[in-house]
Amino acid sequence: MRIILAAILVLFVSCSPMEYKDLGTSASPSLSFDRDDYQLEASDSGEEIEIRFEAIPDARSYGYGTGSGTIYRFTEDEISFSSGYYSARISKSSPVFTPASSAVRIGDAGRLSLIIFASPLADPENDWIIVKAADVELSLSSAPALSYSSRTENSIILEDKSGSQPGITYSVSSGETAFAEFTSSELPYMLEGIGTEALTLTIQHKYTGTEDFSDLTQTMDIPEYDIRQSDIVISASDGTISVSNLPVGEYKAIGLYQVSADGSMNELGTIQYDGTGGERTFPSDVFGEGFYAASIRAAVYNESKDEETALLSEIISFERDVELLDEKIGRQSYSVFVPVSPLLGISADNIKVSGASAAVSVTEGGILIQCAARSLVSRTDYALSVIFDIPSYGKVSKEISFRTESFEGEYIWRASASGGAEQFAVLVENAPDGAKGNYYIYTSPSDVKFKSEEYQKLRINPLYENDSDLPSGGVSYNEAPEAYRWNNTKWNNTSNKPDRLTSIHTTYKTKDYASADVGSKALGFSVVTTSSTEFIEKEDGTCLMVFYNKMTDGSSIAVNMGNKALLKNPAPDQSDFELDEYHYALVLQEK
Repeated sequence: MRIILAAILVLFVSCSPMEYKDLGTSASPSLSFDRDDYQLEASDSGEEIEIRFEAIPDARSYGYGTGSGTIYRFTEDEISFSSGYYSARISKSSPVFTPASSAVRIGDAGRLSLIIFASPLADPENDWIIVKAADVELSLSSAPALSYSSRTENSIILEDKSGSQPGITYSVSSGETAFAEFTSSELPYMLEGIGTEALTLTIQHKYTGTEDFSDLTQTMDIPEYDIRQSDIVISASDGTISVSNLPVGEYKAIGLYQVSADGSMNELGTIQYDGTGGERTFPSDVFGEGFYAASIRAAVYNESKDEETALLSEIISFERDVELLDEKIGRQSYSVFVPVSPLLGISADNIKVSGASAAVSVTEGGILIQCAARSLVSRTDYALSVIFDIPSYGKVSKEISFRTESFEGEYIWRASASGGAEQFAVLVENAPDGAKGNYYIYTSPSDVKFKSEEYQKLRINPLYENDSDLPSGGVSYNEAPEAYRWNNTKWNNTSNKPDRLTSIHTTYKTKDYASADVGSKALGFSVVTTSSTEFIEKEDGTCLMVFYNKMTDGSSIAVNMGNKALLKNPAPDQSDFELDEYHYALVLQEK
């Protein structure tokens, strides 16, 4: 009996032969994986819990929880897929961390047992399977150490230089004396009643209302009040420092100092002063080139520059914004150079980038931030939070925002590297806002099928906006969309055609990476064809659309004969993600 090839619907998305498969909507069969060998990593990055876990064949949904409360399904914004692994970030604003959640179990050492769940269903309710648990040590750097400035005879200003984190309660004491309790929304906070003597403050950080979820206790040494402090005013504007309300008399110089946490002062620069009062300004180059942040104060000297008789200004916090140089925004990559003042003495250990997977290297004059190709999703807004942990000052958070570029354009696969006939070509356009995928894919006049006939622009992906748009029970071949029929005649090497298009089940792993199982029937045989595409930006900047097309389910005879009748890649190129004869790497054409 001759087996008729089932129609192949090009609902693109993956370059991996291991694709997701819809196993039904009423029951949850077991997923096959070895829990002992399963790879799961989780760590606390401060504002988020970062997770990396291994993909499971046939799993269509993943979630997280702690086993004693609600399971929270990962959203598209929280999870991304690459090379067989998922990367996810759980914000500490997630309900799993709220006081009302019974799922929060924090031990005395500040640890959280976080469980990853999986389901073979696209929209699971209670059909979850426990995959594995990770014991996360909670650093709570989202409740960063406070610092102080502007000490008077009886008070100091407490502040969070890395940016206020909502929902934190701070309790401040010294020995048996409790000074104050306040929340992060009240920062900067004036702590009064501390006197003039040197003392050590104890500061506890806690999520408001969650007694078990606390940071390690912070201690802060406050030096003795300096009687040399005067009414001299120091202020910062547009990267320069002004010193005003200057005293009149026998004064010769004004010094600018970087103040360390212990109160010690390191000179940054000096300008001449004739003792006539008024205001003087330090040039911006006194801080060196690039980003700079420090506690600073000014000193006015007499002729001998005697520190014992100098007059001091109050201490203020000074931060210069980051400057972005050599910014390169790709489709799935990003890099930028941020100049940093050498006066900060920054090393790679002092810098952390969150918001996307990034490598940070310290070079002469600054830092280089690189998000490697394939680590981002195209047409997506990103905000990188760069935290500088400055030894003499504290943590400072700066945000870098960008939007990745589009893969839009014409993609062509050629039969040979020497420039043979163009066998496969498509046009890629941006999908509208709100679409599940980033792109709509259309037929192209460059495709070999159109060499001898009039070109028709047909949308072949997605064929339907939603899987549910296909009528229940499917449609006959003649009633199916024209793009479906075109696609069948392109990939089917026989003259036969299917009887019906019966089902479509689409899974979007990311907006650049999705897969569809397409059911069809012919001569009583039912088969499923898995068709997928993955948009890839290579390290060298080359842009690919990797197409995968293979029969994956049905009777063994139908699948075997059907795959033999498929148009196949005669020479797969592994370097271009063509893993076997069912993969095609289409290259973006230069305009």
